[in-house]
Amino acid sequence: MGQAVSCPAVVPVPPEPLRPNIIGTWAYDTVGTRMVRILCVVIATFAADQESLAKEVGAFGRESMELIQSDLEALLESLTSNGFLTRLTGEADDVPSWNAVLDAACVDGVLPRWHDGDWLYVECFMYRKLYDILDSSGVIRDYDYFHPAKKESFEQSVAVARDLAASLLETVSGVAKLSKSQLRVSFMEFLLISLWGNKCDLTMGGMSMKTSPLAQLSELAKYLLSDRHKDIFAYLHKLQQSGKVTRIDFICDNAGFELFSDLCLADFLSASGLAQRITFHVKAFPWFVSDTTRCDVSWLLERLKGDAESGPLQELAARWRKQLATGHWEMAESPFWQSPFPFRMMRQECPPLYWRLQGADLLLSKGDLNYRKLIGNRPWPVNTPLCRAAEGFSPAPLAALRVLKADCVAGIDIKRAKQAAELDPKWMTSGSFAVIQFCRHATVLDKI
Repeated sequence: MGQAVSCPAVVPVPPEPLRPNIIGTWAYDTVGTRMVRILCVVIATFAADQESLAKEVGAFGRESMELIQSDLEALLESLTSNGFLTRLTGEADDVPSWNAVLDAACVDGVLPRWHDGDWLYVECFMYRKLYDILDSSGVIRDYDYFHPAKKESFEQSVAVARDLAASLLETVSGVAKLSKSQLRVSFMEFLLISLWGNKCDLTMGGMSMKTSPLAQLSELAKYLLSDRHKDIFAYLHKLQQSGKVTRIDFICDNAGFELFSDLCLADFLSASGLAQRITFHVKAFPWFVSDTTRCDVSWLLERLKGDAESGPLQELAARWRKQLATGHWEMAESPFWQSPFPFRMMRQECPPLYWRLQGADLLLSKGDLNYRKLIGNRPWPVNTPLCRAAEGFSPAPLAALRVLKADCVAGIDIKRAKQAAELDPKWMTSGSFAVIQFCRHATVLDKI
């Protein structure tokens, strides 16, 4: 179902989370079409890699390769026939939690089918099941089904990355001389680059960046439905003026060009003094095709270092490796990022992560899935304040940078929503519209 555009902003009772059980909805098409397409690519990629993988793991491994292939094909059959979800069987620490949620969804002892369950759960479940198949094999837990696609996507965007690298280095070389207004403009530019980098999402079918966002900012402005960059800058600048050691935590989304654009923003924040410490929260294993892992960061830095056509890319690789080596930047993982839970449940399901985020001065949430988890994957009236839709999740002030690719969103003025609908009836799912939003404090109106 789509979202109401003209409902009141104050919603005393949260709407139920979206389910993929109504034909013609984005949720239904995601499970019935997009996830099927992704799984077919996974099977083809693994089949192409089987021989080389088998050589690495020996005779026992070859038998495991065949079992993995069989399990992948069984998963596809289950998905395409709307079969029942099945329990995880691997040894990872989060298996009991996943199975407990699945058991709780049983009706009269019967497990849910793909199109019957909570959309957020079943979509996350497919990716968790893909890792479970590897985990249960015991031989190639570190394999990334999606690495070839992530690599190809960045290569298609590398020309834009070269231009952006040169612009970044020119900006940071003179950042100390910028006035406050000039600093805000540069902050806005790199924030927008990071935002529009979120268009490069492989779950949407192989999107890459062919033209620099810097060259399109005026054209893209009409697609920006909420823009709180001035408030975010004012908050960070005030912290800077107070002499506070500021920590910004990126809740990362896609690898490839989006990761590159995030690192460019982080470089600007560090060079300008708006942040002294930066944490990148990444995934522990491949997730939602192109979500960032530690291996993706390592691959990107090595790719930049070896770029024979761009001295600026090589220089950025050296700068960013130094930031990581000195501890000014760090990467962090948590099983919560790959759980089926919305963010409002973080405090009870993963207290250590919630406490860690409380140490940040700003959370910078990137992308569509993080946003969906932030608002519980609920179809809130679009003008519901984001701080209300977060349902009490507020370990630290939060900025959300998201290109819309699912039909749930909050914090948008009714007039802007209607204008977007006039431009594109599928404005919530087309990957064309975006938001920059900011919550200093969440609004708690329900028992969480």
